[in-house]
Amino acid sequence: MKSLDLSTLHFEHNSWVKELAFYKEQIKLYTDRVEELTEKNTKTGIREQLSQFMNQFKVQNELIDTLNHKIKLQEDELVAAVEANEVKASKTSFDDQAGMYSEMAKFHSIYNELKTKFLRFCEEWM
Repeated sequence: MKSLDLSTLHFEHNSWVKELAFYKEQIKLYTDRVEELTEKNTKTGIREQLSQFMNQFKVQNELIDTLNHKIKLQEDELVAAVEANEVKASKTSFDDQAGMYSEMAKFHSIYNELKTKFLRFCEEWM
């Protein structure tokens, strides 16, 4: 478990929130593309694959929401620590409470794999 100072952990939280917003926007674009391709393709096999991608993008969106919620909870803990004693909080090392580093790494891995598969699918069928 990593221990970080207040400003580093806060910086990481802000960075993750911005990253997740970017991924959410990308998923919106990919979802729009899936819908467009579904309208254009009547082949059952292609539609099934597109449906699977749509479901996977929905799961990734839900995961983004969950990660954002966990980050917010950690931020709330940091705020509470500062409000309780700002000097002590500034000198304290905070644990990576919910293993967010590993959760974000896992998210990146799964998301990038899904993105690669989807883009390859689009190359193959377009």
